[in-house]
Amino acid sequence: MTFQTWDAFQKTLLSGNDMAGMFDQNLRLRHPGTCNWFLQGETYCQWKNEKNKTLFCTGPPGVGKSVLAAAVIEELRGSERLVLFLFCENDIQRVDQLIRHLIQQVLAQIDYSNDMALLARLSSTIDMKALEMLLCYSRTKSGTDESKVSLVLDGLDRLDLEISQNLLSKLSGLRDKIALNIFATSTLTASVTTADTSLTFLASDTDLTQFVTARVQPPGSLSNLEHAEFYRNIVKEAKGIFGIADGVVELLSPMRTKYDFQQFLKGWTRDPGYLDRIFGRLIEPRQKRLQAGLAPHAIDWLTFSARELTIPELQHALIADNSEHFSGPPEPAEIISALCGFVLVDGEPGQQSICFYHSALKQYFLHERRNRALKIHDTIVSYCLTQLTRVYSSDGFCHSDEEYEKRLERNPFFLYAACHWSHHTEECTEPIAAARSFLDSYFKVTMSSQAIFIRDAPFREPGYSQKVPRDVTGLHLAAYFGIQGAAEKMLSEGTAPLSSVDTEGRTPLWWAAFFKQYKIVRLFCRSDTTTLSRLVMAKDKKLVQVLVKGKYAVNIEDASKDTPLHQAVRHGLVEITGDLLSAGADVNVENMGGETPLSIALNNREPKIVRLLVEKGAYTDFVDTLKFRKALAWHNEVILEISRENKNTVLQLQPRETNPFAASADKRRVSLQQEILCMNPLPPWLESVIGNHDIGEFDLQISPPSLDDHIEENHRVYYVTAFMWNSANNSEYPSNGNLVLCWDVYRDEQTEKWHTKAHFTNMPHIWLPDNGAVFLKHFLGHVKATWLAYCEANLVDLKLRKRIIESKGTNPALLNLLMTNGQRWLSHRHELSKVILKIQKFATYYCLQHNETRELKGLTEAIYQLSITVGEKLGELDKNSRDLIQLECNLVSIKEARDSVSSSRSMKRLSWITFTFLPLTFVGTLFGMNVDILDGKKPAWWTYVPFAAVTSLLTSVVWLLFKFTEVSRIMISTSV
Repeated sequence: MTFQTWDAFQKTLLSGNDMAGMFDQNLRLRHPGTCNWFLQGETYCQWKNEKNKTLFCTGPPGVGKSVLAAAVIEELRGSERLVLFLFCENDIQRVDQLIRHLIQQVLAQIDYSNDMALLARLSSTIDMKALEMLLCYSRTKSGTDESKVSLVLDGLDRLDLEISQNLLSKLSGLRDKIALNIFATSTLTASVTTADTSLTFLASDTDLTQFVTARVQPPGSLSNLEHAEFYRNIVKEAKGIFGIADGVVELLSPMRTKYDFQQFLKGWTRDPGYLDRIFGRLIEPRQKRLQAGLAPHAIDWLTFSARELTIPELQHALIADNSEHFSGPPEPAEIISALCGFVLVDGEPGQQSICFYHSALKQYFLHERRNRALKIHDTIVSYCLTQLTRVYSSDGFCHSDEEYEKRLERNPFFLYAACHWSHHTEECTEPIAAARSFLDSYFKVTMSSQAIFIRDAPFREPGYSQKVPRDVTGLHLAAYFGIQGAAEKMLSEGTAPLSSVDTEGRTPLWWAAFFKQYKIVRLFCRSDTTTLSRLVMAKDKKLVQVLVKGKYAVNIEDASKDTPLHQAVRHGLVEITGDLLSAGADVNVENMGGETPLSIALNNREPKIVRLLVEKGAYTDFVDTLKFRKALAWHNEVILEISRENKNTVLQLQPRETNPFAASADKRRVSLQQEILCMNPLPPWLESVIGNHDIGEFDLQISPPSLDDHIEENHRVYYVTAFMWNSANNSEYPSNGNLVLCWDVYRDEQTEKWHTKAHFTNMPHIWLPDNGAVFLKHFLGHVKATWLAYCEANLVDLKLRKRIIESKGTNPALLNLLMTNGQRWLSHRHELSKVILKIQKFATYYCLQHNETRELKGLTEAIYQLSITVGEKLGELDKNSRDLIQLECNLVSIKEARDSVSSSRSMKRLSWITFTFLPLTFVGTLFGMNVDILDGKKPAWWTYVPFAAVTSLLTSVVWLLFKFTEVSRIMISTSV
């Protein structure tokens, strides 16, 4: 085709006004001062000063690449070079049309009107050859071989990948004859060759700040610092993308209050309306491409995946959705091209991850695809299940590192399927059934657990694949993933017990706590009976706290009735002990051996735990204070003090000499205890209260002596002392001493009620009694226990019984000792009755006088038990004493009988009976039978006097002869 005029030639070209108009439009969008960081950068300046270089500037949609291209064009026009540009659009998909735009721009910048020879050469073609001729002509007209041509190509991603690559190839071919520098922008990296310089472009914070500052004004109520923070927040949310910053600014413009601004910045990434307005206009020009081919399936996977997918994972995942279209996985470039630059690729080749270029874009697609979410999750669950099923293994476990690595190599999607299937089962159509398809399979559970722990390992060393727990159950995995519905179903069916443990001794609840699945923790805490104790013994404070917050039954007992608190105290775990106590652990629970946590702490001498247990209300009533002193390294001479401060009980030493019983003392409730020995005096302030009293055997002294004798109306001091003996096997006190009890009461002037304030005792116990009646009741109980121990020690005196038997009735002093001992028990019983009457009278008076009538019944019962129990023991001692006396008398009688039968002396001792007593008896009998003073017929009575005299004389003579005559031998024979 031959052109006669240049006008005829230009009519065959496209109008250059389209490109010029787009240039002007983008240039107007440039805010003053922006893009300078790029134009003054080393990479751009190097490209500008060298020849035949291509600089690719890639970035996501909305980042401002077209504005940057316009800024580059304007900057290049200021130099002596020919500047050509193309702003690519979706509706121009032909290379020849794009070349004609460039030809039109060349003609606009050279003087060609009189050169008909050039016109003749152009008549043969209007394509790359024509562009080459015009560029060479331009160089000739400039008169130098160093003339440079700069070509700016914006939006190559809007062209089909094949067309963009073809265009770049043809333009690069011009460099054989012309010094041509190419600057190109695109959202894709597919067009970048290894010889090209590539630069990922994101707007600088400075440019974004200038842009936002000029477009939006924060409310006047903000301070200068808040102003700066306000702009920083917008720039932070934009993440280097002008399109997002522009959308945020547009939404903020109508807002006026500080609250509206703050609420928007906090929640715009979750608000569907805001997301649609910001991302909708970025997606709209690319909508058709995003709805065709691979794009919608890739978006589904990227939107609903539990984590960022790797390129190989996404490649294999897309086969599941498009298996009929692909014989193999699609190429990465094909996937990236289909997604129109809305994704970022990061990482080393082969392990590159792919994700949306802004996290809010994922939220946009989640809302946009919400109606299809169940179906999409169903598809992902099915594919995960398929991938795990296809793995060949005898038991699901890889027994070497090489075997595991081959499994990953053969199935790139295996790791995602094994570690993240649960994320999709929870969101699919039938979550419980889907989860059970995994959890009920030992094969899948084993594969999944091994992959999870290998993935979570901080580093890998030889044998890493074997350093994972075995014997993992479905309930363990349900705990790991937090699958509550399936876990509840498995528990109700009993298919997996909560007591099951893996090879590291960890239960399902342990897994749930460790992996922070708090809903599962609360579920398992209702039924679990072993995990808390295991964690305590493992000294895992953090997990113990998790179970405590999950409402674990902290008082659960094991086979020995040990609670977790017992274990914590036994192992000296102060912080865990505190956590358990704060959670409501029973501080006074006993195990099978009768041990309480406090007794264990005292035996182990753990002072911090002892104080903590006492503070939380451990019973110290019947704990030997010597154990406190040893555990806390306190001397016996020092007074112990226990008091209540801020609702906590505090045990400490009390070295002060102040009198806590004084009316002027503070109203702090306090209880004191001292190990009072015989040689140690009472504290001076206590001596001034008690004074000196001579207390007799088993006596009980009560002060005031007169119950109506009180010095002060609103403050009274009471003390009770008892003289006691201790048994030989009781080393708490010396053999003799006083038990002292002292307390005071004061009356509240507002409520008119009496309250105890200070307490003192030398009993081997210290606690803070509720009131004086309880204090006295405990005292009586200790008196009873002390006397029962004394009575038990004397109930069977083996030594005395042995002495009785060994003496065989020959020791006259032994009977006197027994009689004295028997008198002692009778005296004790008498004194006991007097003490009981005295204490009964005092108890009744005290309770009625000081508003403690509720305690009177219990106190009366304690007095009754003292009377009955000690009285019975004293009765047993009395009976035992009488038995010993009887035994001694019997032995003496036996000895006497033996002595009478075995000696002649005994025969002579009995002779007076035969020769004196019997004859006289005979005479008396005759006299009585024959003499009657009133009957005159019988002989007179005096006639028998000579007869009796003669008989007595003869009998005496015979007896004397018998007595003083030696008896050589007496034979005693017996016959039966």
